[in-house]
Parts: sequence; structure tokens; C-alpha cells
Amino acid sequence: MDAALEKIKINQKDQRNFNVTIITTDNHAPDGILSPRCKTENLDTKLAEVVLCTNRAIKTFIERLEEINVFENTVLVVMGDHKFMGDLGTSERDIYFNYYGANTKQLEATIFELTHFDVFPTLLQLILNIEVDQAHLGHSIFSKNLSGYKELREYIFGNEFLKFSQFYRSFWQKNTIE
Repeated sequence: MDAALEKIKINQKDQRNFNVTIITTDNHAPDGILSPRCKTENLDTKLAEVVLCTNRAIKTFIERLEEINVFENTVLVVMGDHKFMGDLGTSERDIYFNYYGANTKQLEATIFELTHFDVFPTLLQLILNIEVDQAHLGHSIFSKNLSGYKELREYIFGNEFLKFSQFYRSFWQKNTIE
């Protein structure tokens, strides 16, 4: 995130449009990889410690962006690449998606079961302020046409699309066969 912050500072100084994409893989199931920068917190699981560390790193990153006033004309999107597959004592498995920055405070999400198809139309509104309900196979999470969203979702994916799968989750758990 330090390298990304430096890239943002340079691009911000040049006053041109830019995109910076950061990927973190440290909190990937089954156990995650605790960064050497993080101290052990003695939580129940290693994965819980990794998630806590990642959250703190993102918080610090946002605070540093605020210090350089980048959010006057910038939107930060933090997103998971797939549903959460670890075990932190919850069955919630949504794709994490959050946003912060210019023009985002007046936007109110109406759709809360985000899929990757929904990212494109959502970003059109977040970044370019173009309001669209649907683009390709996705809906903006700010869409007012919830019946259209539900109808398309059912048509394409059926009612099994967001269903929890113990079999799929088993691939990410420790092997118990000796």
C-alpha cells in the first residue's frame, strides 16, 4: 500500500485522471498469511489476526489519503474477489464491497447481494456519475429498479446462485485425512 500511495501522490500532482489497483492476498483462506509488519493479537484463529491486520492497513491507507486531500475528486473502492470462505464464526459469505470518497455520501445502496457482474454499472455511477440501472448482466447497487434486478438474477442464475456450499467450502479447509 506504500507503493500505491506514492503512485497516487505522483498522479495527483500531475492532475490527470488515473486508476490504481491494489491486490492483497494475505487474508486468503484457509489460514491467511500474517504480514511481518503485523503483531500477533492472540485471537482465536490465525485468519482472524490476518483479517484484523489487513483492516488496519486499509484504515491507515485511507487516513493517509485523507491527509493529502485526495478524496475531493477520487473514489476508493475496496472489494473482495470472491465470497468469504474462511471461518470467523459467521455464515455470512457476501462479496465485500465498500466505497469512499467524492460524491459517495449522497448515494444509497438498494442492492446488497453484489456479484461481480454488478461492479461495472456500480462503478459507472460511483466514478463517472452516470446513472444506469443495468449494464450487461449486472445492476448498479444504487438501482431503483429492484424488480428488474430480481427478475434478471433469477433468469440468469436461478435461486441456487448465492447458496452456501459445504462441499465447495471443504476445498479451503485443512485436510483431515491422514
